[in-house]
Amino acid sequence: MYEFGDVGTVVKPSGRIINNLVYIVMEYIPGGLLFDYCQTMQGMGEDAGRFFMLQMLDALEHMHKLRCVHRDLKLENILINE
Repeated sequence: MYEFGDVGTVVKPSGRIINNLVYIVMEYIPGGLLFDYCQTMQGMGEDAGRFFMLQMLDALEHMHKLRCVHRDLKLENILINE
């Protein structure tokens, strides 16, 4: 996580401007979603689950130290790399 805030702005293709959006800026992760990985692999074993859980806990700890809360943690919002 490089940056976060609550004053983001988006300009829609129609020209409509939406202000005061909550945002998180992260590095690009080419691997896809954890949800898709679970669908493709039809689940994961205990070792893989433990690995991903520890990774997520480290990421959340980092965010909380920066006083940022995710509020929508689910498989569809978790990016994985190779």
